[in-house]
Amino acid sequence: MIKAEKVKISQLALILLIVIPGGKYLSLPSYMYSISGRDSWLSFLLLFVLDFVCFLFTLWAINLNRRGLSLNEILTQTLSPVGSKIIFAVFTVFFLLRVTVLLLGCVDLFSSTFVINTNWLAYIIPIALLVAVSLVQGVRNVARLTEMLFVFVMLALLSIIFLSLRSADFSNLRPFLDEGFKPVLEGSLDGSFWFADSVFLLFFLEKVEAPKKKDNVLLCVMLLIGILVTMALVVLYVALFGNASGINGIAITKVSQFNISNNSYGRLDWLSISIWMCSIFIKIIVLSFCAYSAIVWTVGYKKEKFNWWVFLSMVVPVIALPLFFEMETFIFNQVSKGFVKYILIVVQYVLPICLPFLTKAACAKGGREKKTSGAGRVKGEAV
Repeated sequence: MIKAEKVKISQLALILLIVIPGGKYLSLPSYMYSISGRDSWLSFLLLFVLDFVCFLFTLWAINLNRRGLSLNEILTQTLSPVGSKIIFAVFTVFFLLRVTVLLLGCVDLFSSTFVINTNWLAYIIPIALLVAVSLVQGVRNVARLTEMLFVFVMLALLSIIFLSLRSADFSNLRPFLDEGFKPVLEGSLDGSFWFADSVFLLFFLEKVEAPKKKDNVLLCVMLLIGILVTMALVVLYVALFGNASGINGIAITKVSQFNISNNSYGRLDWLSISIWMCSIFIKIIVLSFCAYSAIVWTVGYKKEKFNWWVFLSMVVPVIALPLFFEMETFIFNQVSKGFVKYILIVVQYVLPICLPFLTKAACAKGGREKKTSGAGRVKGEAV
């Protein structure tokens, strides 16, 4: 596969911090408002609570994985080779759809902020090359890049939030639950596709050492900070636009427009958005790494060397499908609101919750096999 590199827990925590809010300020707030109304922030909150629970189970699995098994080894030993390949095939679809929707959202962001029309191929090909270079160089380089950029990304987000606060009317959030709790639940269910970001940790199981107590705390804190920052902008978005929140499109551009009411700031909104977009590119690279790994484990490719055919098998559909189909409409109608989300929920939420038990079983099974083979060698030597 790709370089077998170890990633520090501190680096993994920063990636988690960047990935959580990355991409959630595009069309998602407007989409969630169209379902849950002014209580859309509650739908976000419910999903984040579920995400945090799944993250805790994932963290439990990481702590149990004393043998440094990969996700492929764990699933193969516990669910059979066929079962593991089915799960990785679903993972492949999930990650490629997530990458596609991020790229489409970025095109809309470019068109609404910097240029009127953004050529899809001229935009996507450089990003594909960036992903290829990142995969060849290894995930450790992505981790180092995150270390360099996370301060600037968070400052950009915080500047957008704080400079817009004075224009917010928080009465737009009331009355709470005026249509009951059903729209909130519907919003959470239909918006689940955009969440479960910590699932990428499953593809780093063999790349991290068993975390210490302080490492577990660090991961939890970074996740909670990412959730807090995301929730702040979601609440601010509804407070700024009220009933118009469902028709405003890209949330980050609309909120950042309130940053330019004072000329002394100049076009600080452009600067903030440009820096914030680094988080989306990092998220695209991380999800692409997960998709690459899922394809490799699905087809059974054994070599450590980077495989360009595997890379092309995931890049070509992402580039070509939006040229011929309305992929954004498909994702909203068939994935988010349709039956596809129920299939994806298996890898988003069910698998992380089951993973500690699967990891424990796989480690125990491996330990028994090692003990048995060792006993066999001793017996053979005695004869």
